Parts: sequence; structure tokens; C-alpha cells
Amino acid sequence: MQRRSFLQQTTSCSAYLSTLSAFGLGEMLAADVKRPVVAQTPFARLEEIAPGVWAAVSTHFESNDFTLLCNSGIIQGDDRVMVLEGTMSTKGAQWLSEQAKKLTGKAPTDLVISHFHGDHTNGHSGYPNPRTWITAATKAGAEERFATSDPVIPNFPDVETLSESEPTVVDLGNRLVTLVPRKGHTSSDVTIEISDPNVIWTGDLYFNRVFPNYGDSTPPLLNQFGETLDELNDSTIVVPGHGSVADQSDIQVYRAFLAELETAAKEAHASGEEAVAAAAQYTLPDPFAEWVIWAPDNIERAFKAWYRTLG
Repeated sequence: MQRRSFLQQTTSCSAYLSTLSAFGLGEMLAADVKRPVVAQTPFARLEEIAPGVWAAVSTHFESNDFTLLCNSGIIQGDDRVMVLEGTMSTKGAQWLSEQAKKLTGKAPTDLVISHFHGDHTNGHSGYPNPRTWITAATKAGAEERFATSDPVIPNFPDVETLSESEPTVVDLGNRLVTLVPRKGHTSSDVTIEISDPNVIWTGDLYFNRVFPNYGDSTPPLLNQFGETLDELNDSTIVVPGHGSVADQSDIQVYRAFLAELETAAKEAHASGEEAVAAAAQYTLPDPFAEWVIWAPDNIERAFKAWYRTLG
């Protein structure tokens, strides 16, 4: 994808990820593969979590190939097959659709979108017209951007509108998927959750060893979701929006990061220092110092988000 086209078609976290090549940060995030890899491309790997359950991990940090860009997944039931996220490009969605058909014998019948950002929505038309599970706020936010993209991105064709207050359970046939409305990364997030095995796809409510995108966030709600992750069963597998598949040790580091950033932002705010100046002076302490900071204003956006909350 040409850089100009990439920047025109995407917003928020996905746009800033284009700076990776300039800063040479891709190699900082080493692949952390703990499960069988059933497919591999320069832009993604597909890890088998359990029979009928796969996590697609974008490897753009290693390759600077933004075809998939966000993490996604495939969930197989007896009757239906669900894919997660529209991905950054139609090529990414086509690849995930092809993998689903190879692994399950069926094309995807259902698609879940976690939030409106371009790396999770832009490529949705690459799927073979699945039923799309999406909140009204996410649909509106994405389709408003689709209309001004160059070229224009098609709207979602077959939509099931998710409740923004109550979980929605989707029966794929002998496998239930629970779509849980959340807030924190944006005003309308959704997590995708299954049991047997216990797996949660968090969307961008959680970045693993990657500095989170605070651009549209509400930090206290983001911290609350960190507490939710901490309360999960120890056997739960967590697939973040970006970064490697995680376990509870990774969650503890993430929660420590959230607490550290909150303290730094509140102290700066209380001192009367402006957000931009406070961010410029801030450096990530251990054990976060090696995290991927994928845009030059990552920290500034985080401080500004906290300042919005603090008033």
C-alpha cells in the first residue's frame, strides 16, 4: 500500500503506525509465539489457540507491512464461522477469509467489529458479505470516514446492531460467542469472548508491550478495563488489539503501566504544567522502557487524554 493512500484511508492509531519505518521501531517488538502457527505471511501469523479457535497477530512491527495492522481471529462453530475485525485493507480481510475457509471448510458467515478506527474497519469489504455485528456508534463513526476516503470505502452491507448496554450472545452452533459492550479506548468498544477455552479479544482496550493509543480514550475507563483483565481466570488467553497474545504476567505489567501513567499525568496537572510540556519531559521507566512507542506524539496524546479527564 502506498504511503499516501495509507494515510488517506486511515485515522487515529493506524495513521500514526505509518511512522514506524521512519523511526526504525519495527524490530523492537520481538515475536512471542507460544502456540502452533498454522499460517504465516510478512504481515501476520495465525496461531492455533484451541480446536476451532485461532488468533491472527499482525506482524507489522517486524515487517512494516500494514495489510492486516490490527490483531484479529477466527472462531469456528458447527454451523457458522466468525471472523474478527475488518482489518486495515481488503487484502487483509481476504487473507483471513481464505484462512478461515482452509481451516473450517466454510467462508466466514459473521464478522465482529470492535471499534471504529480504520485499522479495524477499512478492509471489511474483503470478506464475502458476512453478517456484521457492530454497535450503532461504531458503524456511524466508521461510515462517516468511509465517505471521505480516497477511494470511498463501501458501507457495511448486512448489519446486526449490538446493544451498547448489554452483552450479545451469538450461537455459532455448539459454540457461544459473547460480545460485550465496553468503553475506554473509544466511546463504543466491544470485546469478543468465548469459554472452553477461555479467550478474550480486547480490541484496542489493551496493547501488549506497545504504547496504547490514547487519542479517543477516556483514561479512567481504560484503567477500569485493566482491572477487568486482572479479574479473569488465570487460564484466560488474551488477544490484544496490537502486540503478542498475552497471559496474566503481561496483564500485570500493563496494569502497572496504566497506574504509572496516571500518577505522572495527575502530578503534572496538579503542578499547573501544560500537557504538551509535561509529555515532552516524561520518559517511560522500567519495565516499560523497551515498549514500542509507535508515533512521536504517543506520550503527548496520553497526557492530553488525562488532562481532558481532569479538567
